[in-house]
Amino acid sequence: MDRWIVEISPKPRQTTAFGRDVVGETMGKTIWMNYLSIGVDAKIVKDFENCRTNCRGLFCCQLVNKMWYGLWGFLNACYCTSISDAVTAEIDCGSGFQTLHIPDGLESIVTLNISKFGAGIDLWGTKMDGGGLNHPRCDDELLELVGVHGAPWLGMAKMSRECVDFPRMAQAKAIKYHFHRDLHMQLDGEAWLQPGSEQHPTVVHIYRDGAADMFQLDRKLHGNSTCNCN
Repeated sequence: MDRWIVEISPKPRQTTAFGRDVVGETMGKTIWMNYLSIGVDAKIVKDFENCRTNCRGLFCCQLVNKMWYGLWGFLNACYCTSISDAVTAEIDCGSGFQTLHIPDGLESIVTLNISKFGAGIDLWGTKMDGGGLNHPRCDDELLELVGVHGAPWLGMAKMSRECVDFPRMAQAKAIKYHFHRDLHMQLDGEAWLQPGSEQHPTVVHIYRDGAADMFQLDRKLHGNSTCNCN
């Protein structure tokens, strides 16, 4: 399974994903293997965590937790922050970094190493329509970039994936993001607010760091059973 390094400058200060704060440290660096996202989905996660931290007695079981997630998703249905106006992106598909076009109307960009996102949503999908993009694998040395139009799309995808279309943007060996305003981010489910401005943009650099061996089912012993890396 591919392992990836993500470097963020300035270092995030509202998360433990990049280690403890060190005086004078200007860049955060960590290794990740699942997904990283920017935008409304990360804001929902951050709002949920803030509420759970301050009102622990209201979070008593998984069903109630899902209801709270649904509430924050509903409240963020009018997030109305276009990622294309706030973020520029460069991708390296093997021949150097090139600017990536970010479609208008997106409220999140999700970077995937595995096929599932969040609570099991298949953002990439299984139907391929050409365009130079392939079925994703967790060991293909590529990351998938997918757009999300808004919080309601994530809710609809949980009910029926066939009813929602998430734009496939690219498959890349390395990625650079530049934030030009404050935006929420999440790394494998841990969210924070990342500062950024035109004068002092946040820079996010993602590149491969080798691979890790993983257990997998033996299909000869388990008949038609299949296993993937999520």
